[in-house]
Amino acid sequence: MEWMNDNVVMEEVVFFLLILCSLPSIASSLQSDTLHQGDVLNASDESDLLVSANENYTLGFFMPERTKRTYLAIRPYSGSDNPVWIGNRDAPLPANSSASLQIDASGRLLILTHDEGQGNSYLISSKKTSLNVTATLLDSGNLVLREVNTDGSFGEELWSSFDNPTDTLLPGMKLGVDRRTGRNWALRSWKDDDIPAAGAFSLEWEPSKRRLVIKYRGVVHWTSGELMNATDFQHIGGTTNYFVNISTKEEEYFSCLPTLNPHLPLEFRQGWRLEPLGILNISSDTGSIMDLGDCNGFENETLELKGCELWEQPKCRDDGQTFEERSGKFVYHAENGVLPIQSIPIYNSSYNISDCREYCWNNCDCVGYRSNSERVCECWMGTFLQFEEGISIGNSGNTEYVYVLNRPAKGKSRIKKWICRILIPTAISLLLLGLLVLWWRRTKQEKARKEQELKDLLTLDDYTDIHELNNGENVNIKVFSYEWIVDTTNNFSLNCKLGQGGFGAVYKGITPEGQEVAIKQLSEKSKQGIVEFKNEVVLIAKLQHTNLVKLLGFCIHKDQKMLIYEFMPNKSLDFYLFDPNPIGYLSWKRRLNIIEGTAQGLLYLHKYSRVRIIHRDMKVSNILLDENMNPKISDFGIAKILKQNVTEANTMRLVGTFGYMAPEYVLHGVFSMKSDVYSFGVLLLEIVSGKKNNGFRSEDGPLNLVEHAWELWNKDAVLQLVDPSLISNNLCGNEEQLRRCINVGLICVEDSAVDRPPMDDVVSMLTNENLALPKPKKPAFVSRFNVGDTFQDGQSRKFTVNELSTSTMEAR
Repeated sequence: MEWMNDNVVMEEVVFFLLILCSLPSIASSLQSDTLHQGDVLNASDESDLLVSANENYTLGFFMPERTKRTYLAIRPYSGSDNPVWIGNRDAPLPANSSASLQIDASGRLLILTHDEGQGNSYLISSKKTSLNVTATLLDSGNLVLREVNTDGSFGEELWSSFDNPTDTLLPGMKLGVDRRTGRNWALRSWKDDDIPAAGAFSLEWEPSKRRLVIKYRGVVHWTSGELMNATDFQHIGGTTNYFVNISTKEEEYFSCLPTLNPHLPLEFRQGWRLEPLGILNISSDTGSIMDLGDCNGFENETLELKGCELWEQPKCRDDGQTFEERSGKFVYHAENGVLPIQSIPIYNSSYNISDCREYCWNNCDCVGYRSNSERVCECWMGTFLQFEEGISIGNSGNTEYVYVLNRPAKGKSRIKKWICRILIPTAISLLLLGLLVLWWRRTKQEKARKEQELKDLLTLDDYTDIHELNNGENVNIKVFSYEWIVDTTNNFSLNCKLGQGGFGAVYKGITPEGQEVAIKQLSEKSKQGIVEFKNEVVLIAKLQHTNLVKLLGFCIHKDQKMLIYEFMPNKSLDFYLFDPNPIGYLSWKRRLNIIEGTAQGLLYLHKYSRVRIIHRDMKVSNILLDENMNPKISDFGIAKILKQNVTEANTMRLVGTFGYMAPEYVLHGVFSMKSDVYSFGVLLLEIVSGKKNNGFRSEDGPLNLVEHAWELWNKDAVLQLVDPSLISNNLCGNEEQLRRCINVGLICVEDSAVDRPPMDDVVSMLTNENLALPKPKKPAFVSRFNVGDTFQDGQSRKFTVNELSTSTMEAR
């Protein structure tokens, strides 16, 4: 952004003259969320504003308190008056400016002014276009300049305030680097409380260490510590935000997602502000404000825990000393009365309030400082100076920042250290011991209560939770004894163990009648209660479909809960697709049968079962194969059950498998039937190609299988995606089926959930060769998200067999 020369091109002069002629017909106050070409936003009228659709934010000119300067700013509609974005922070306008915000004939957003001493115009965006252009203030606080096509739809985004942050990070903004343009997204503090110009502190993202840093003139001052999970850093916790760290060929950035608590007032959801003294203000979910990065003083142990980067301090300074903000003046008590003390001015045009503090801290004679109205740093020197409260400085009544010597005497310091290092830890240890004894007694009582509860719950007569599934019918399911389980599994022998899933171990058993079964022993870490577990048993028992694994019965023994399923002799699909030395060969006919059978099973869950079931973990390892290589969907461990009139829901915790999760689920916690459709699309492409979605590691190549398939589709070379083992075994006559399957797979992984087809349409597209298929749109490349431990299983487990577990009930 820069001031333009006074000589503008003729077409712009004509355009501005037309605007001046039309001013009488323009309303004195803009109360829309959009600025069109020909509209004017005047600095002279405080009510002349853009207001976002839901009245979250406004855009207009404002003048900070005690400053005779005018700025273009985005501010909250109500609540805090702090701007979240300044458009001309380094080029302020005078008070009572006649400037205006407009969009010129070339589609550039600029401030026009004829104020004395100012240029003709100040460019905010510089990209030119021949199309119609509008600037819209969104409810997120983002001001977006976009082309408008002739049909009224939006075209290219030319500029946005989110791409040009000042001192505030709003949800959805980025901190990091755009590798395509070299742009670095970072916050810069104000110079001081009244001057929005760029100050000494910056907030930046360090991708190599996955941390945020506050820098003081380029030197790290404070760090958040490593991003631990989706909600916490090492030194930041308790916010209302979810965090994402995204790394691609094009971008590397950190971003906050909007809070999932819509009832929190807007002022506590407005993001993070970097203060002029290098303190980061973050809203918490309790409605309070957390101050981070306060590294005044140098009590090393405390500051290190807060994330402060420590360096050598002046030897004259002591632990616990810091600056406090007070109003008053320094005086010297002499024998003949009280004498005022003159400050020593420090003249440096680049100094701001943080530099003044740094100068005073490093000068051992300095006991206080302030930045006066002329922005000159004033320091007070002398050991015997006293500060008197409530006395204004001169006639201005300004506030001084005063250095307070609050270190206790040596004797008191030893007592304080003894209390902190011995007495308090001892008291805490005794308290913990008492709590441990109390916990042990309650655990013993709880165990006795559970044993009694088990005796009362060994039948299914008290099943009441899911009335949609019961309807007065008897549940045809068997309760197995623990002794039967022990005999069947040879006392849970390792020789009988088939695998280890996320929710427990799976064993193979042979009944006295010679039937092979799979027994899932749920982990003791499971939080599910007895009644909920039995309700789940009824749910899975009622899901009768040829492409779903069948539940035979269950067993409850003390705290152990077990499920008995039909045995799948041909293991799981990943055993054949991804094994580098596969034992068996999957022909195209078998693969197509697996694709269609899986689609039929998923359609049953979505549409034809008595409640709507979202599987949420559709992947190759959860497709088991019977003796005829027919597919059966397994593992309902993280499934969600919705009533038939409910189409989607939200979750506060993400679980699933990396690479199969839909973008709306990863970014916003929204899941629906279309989330399963996305996972099915990834699964379909894996079956056709024989490659894992997350098996791509090249820095210059595609991020994942989905992007690779999309690139081949655009090159009209989709058959290059096909598994080489299929090509070598003669695919003559099946090329059209392969193209059709790849087309369906790409339609299922489209970015917008609305654009993805429901499963009944997917089944029709797969089975009806005469049905015309739509062309796929650009898919969502969900890859390389680093969101801590929000994923239940970081990648597909190899060769999983009967890896089944109970669902999570969610009545809605």
